[in-house]
Amino acid sequence: MATTTEPAVQVAAPRNRLIGPMPKIGIRPAIDGRRKGVRESLESQTLEMAAGVARLLQAKLRHSNGLPVECVIPPTCIGGVAEAAQTAALFEREGVGVSLTITPCWCYGAETMDMNPTTRRRCGASTAPSGRGPSTWPRCWPPTTRRACPRSASTAATSRTGDGEIPPDVEEKLLRFARAGIAATTMRGKSYLSLGGTSMGIAGSIVDADFFEDYLGMRVEPVDMTEVVRRVEERIYDEAELERALAWVKAHCKEGRDYNGQGFERTRAQKDADWVTSVKMTLIARDLMVATSGSPPATARRPSAATPSWAASRASATGPTTSRTATSWKRSSTPPSTGTASREPFVFATENDSLNGVSMLFGHLLTQTAQIFADVRTYWSPAAVKRTTGHALEGVASAGSSTSSTRARRRSTPRAG
Repeated sequence: MATTTEPAVQVAAPRNRLIGPMPKIGIRPAIDGRRKGVRESLESQTLEMAAGVARLLQAKLRHSNGLPVECVIPPTCIGGVAEAAQTAALFEREGVGVSLTITPCWCYGAETMDMNPTTRRRCGASTAPSGRGPSTWPRCWPPTTRRACPRSASTAATSRTGDGEIPPDVEEKLLRFARAGIAATTMRGKSYLSLGGTSMGIAGSIVDADFFEDYLGMRVEPVDMTEVVRRVEERIYDEAELERALAWVKAHCKEGRDYNGQGFERTRAQKDADWVTSVKMTLIARDLMVATSGSPPATARRPSAATPSWAASRASATGPTTSRTATSWKRSSTPPSTGTASREPFVFATENDSLNGVSMLFGHLLTQTAQIFADVRTYWSPAAVKRTTGHALEGVASAGSSTSSTRARRRSTPRAG
């Protein structure tokens, strides 16, 4: 294809394209509720602990779309059942999906713990000044388990130094938990858009709805590939965006060799049409993910970005099916980058490989980066890599990745907290 001038790329402002607000992190300052000097001596210290954790999380965390993570702290410490209920009501109003309880003291865990059955929770304690904080949470965990409240972290208590600073190891544990909690909560209630059915007998494209519902809290939304054909034929896509996308493809996508047998080669006109169809399918798959209208607009353009049908996404990830029956009749698509703005990437699994798609979704939500579709089917030994590429593998890869060596490395590697 001929090379054209690439449009200038701009960075789009972060925005939430999912339906519903982004989850917040709730900081629960738990305290010994006994009066006459006990609670009073710990109140300011406990609230400052909560504020310090909130400052850390808000300074170092972002959602996958680039928006900052918000923390919610109740106006008073939690010293008993009533204040725990008040905090739960506050968190529900504020859209809290991740709960972090902190304390510098013994605080009657069964009375002050988080009882929300869907919240991702962690408990942290201080070693100073009372020394009673770490003894609280081993006693809080059993009642949490008995009440079927899921825990998202280990029972090991965190600690703080006496000067109010968060130690580096504790900081890392807090950030790891918060990233995982935000990722899990972001997926809840969203959907995997299953375009088509099982692709080429691939087990990963046999989409298991029970797995998505029970394990991830997501739903599976099946859409037949005829919907893609319908939108192509009825021109349900943005014509202006199609032209921008085609210009990008012409500038960056290099055609490879035509491997069709003699007499079956594609003509130049057919190849040009295939490029257009592939880009249209990409735009349509994206539109299905962000829930654009399925009705053809009067001007053959999609609805305005301000309309409710375009304003929010319904799918966290998707995968299109490709099969012998489909690709022998119609063209398939591999999603190129489209548009002229840098924005949050879409998680798009080739061949409706939902298991690969879930791994990509985890990676995206935890790292806020674009993911590659890792379709690994063969084992390359270090010797084979050296023989075929001339490059000698280094580090962990130099020993290969056999099952025995992998297990040995796992046994010798300390487990993260």
